[in-house]
Amino acid sequence: MVKRDGKPLKDYNSQDVRGVFTWLYSKKHNKEYTNKGFIGYDLKLIKEAVKQYGLFPVLAGFYNGIHTRKDTVTIKYIIKGFEFKYYLPDSNAEIYYKVMVYGTDKIKAYWRKYTLLNSKWFPTAASEQKKKKILNKLKEWGNAQTE
Repeated sequence: MVKRDGKPLKDYNSQDVRGVFTWLYSKKHNKEYTNKGFIGYDLKLIKEAVKQYGLFPVLAGFYNGIHTRKDTVTIKYIIKGFEFKYYLPDSNAEIYYKVMVYGTDKIKAYWRKYTLLNSKWFPTAASEQKKKKILNKLKEWGNAQTE
């Protein structure tokens, strides 16, 4: 779990977001993230990305960028991919991030059910109700995990 020092996710600044990136990176690659350039440049890129896309899409994009690539990546590389919507999640970035980082297998299964119901072309009323019910469960769980 990410050490947040009691700080709610919604109050994160660029340094906190970079800390999440380095934590996710070290968890995936089993080594510390080493910045190839000036750390202030990374912080500037993160600040601009959060301003443009929002906090949770950036966090979810970092998760996707790190976990979809086999080789090592940099903050600059992933943020460049945001321009093409490559690493940004398609739906509800806040819940996606919380499920992927904090979720158990059961919660991730709920997320998969939600995405399957969300991807139907012609949903029935029953499937829409089921989708809303699952989304509400995930929101309740996510808020309980991060507060």
